[in-house]
Order: sequence, then C-alpha cells, then structure tokens
Amino acid sequence: MPDPHATDTTQYLTSFIGGQVFAVSLHSIRDVIEMIPLTPVPLAPDDVAGIVNLRGRLVTTIRLDRLLGIPVSDDQTPRLAIVFEQDGALYSLLVHGVGDVLTLNHALLHPLPATLDQRWAQLSTGLFRLDKSVLLVLDINRIYDTLTKVCHDHFSDC
Repeated sequence: MPDPHATDTTQYLTSFIGGQVFAVSLHSIRDVIEMIPLTPVPLAPDDVAGIVNLRGRLVTTIRLDRLLGIPVSDDQTPRLAIVFEQDGALYSLLVHGVGDVLTLNHALLHPLPATLDQRWAQLSTGLFRLDKSVLLVLDINRIYDTLTKVCHDHFSDC
C-alpha cells in the first residue's frame, strides 16, 4: 500500500478534453495561452493543427483530442493551449479548458490498467484516484516522442 504521508510530491495542471480530465506535470509546462489564430501546415499529419507565433517563436500546435482518439463535436473547439518546450522547439497541446493545480504525492500514483486504450497508455505515466474520479497523468516526453514518430511515418513516403 502506498504511503500517503511520503513527501515526494509533484504539482500537476488539470486539463479537459472532450469531457475527459487529464493532468500534466507543472514543471513540463512553459505557458498556458488562449487560442490564437492557427496557420495550417501543408501535408502535416491530422494530429498537427498548425503553427502559431508566440512572442516571435513558432509553436507547433497539437490536437490532443485526435492524438488520444477522443471524439469531439464541431462545436467543441479547443480554447486553450498548454505550451511546452522540447529539444529547443515550442509545442502546444490544444485543450478545451484547464482546471486546478494539484499537488499530488508520487506514492499515490497507480500504474495504468491493462484495459486502458493503447493510445492513452502510450502517452501516460499512471493515474491518481481522486475522491470522485480518476486523473490520468500525461507525459510530455511521451507525447513528443509519439508526435515525432507520427510525423516521421507521415513524411517517410515523400
């Protein structure tokens, strides 16, 4: 049984996508911005919504709902973007909203269930059981690696 009194904690930002709640480690996040106009990228994979200019830097914008396979209706357009930096480049994850910052104990992080959708499992490190829900922890490094692979596979025929 995990020790709920251990002091090894991390802060997580909760976010919402199509009715699902996820968490991202706060130390991975560079910024949270309101959606600004996107410029489409020709021939980009479906997971890439486009690019935006954020204070003079180009940010590749990722449709997290598509990457996770979460169906959303046309009227559920993402309103916010969670910005992170990886290998010197900026990326953002489109989400429908953000919630609280939670400080959670690592000892309470549970492994992913074997029945979890494989797309979600590839992008996650574990889950926390909250009072009335389960909070899936997304891993920015895994998202970046998956996006890199998707882009590589998408352009390998060119």
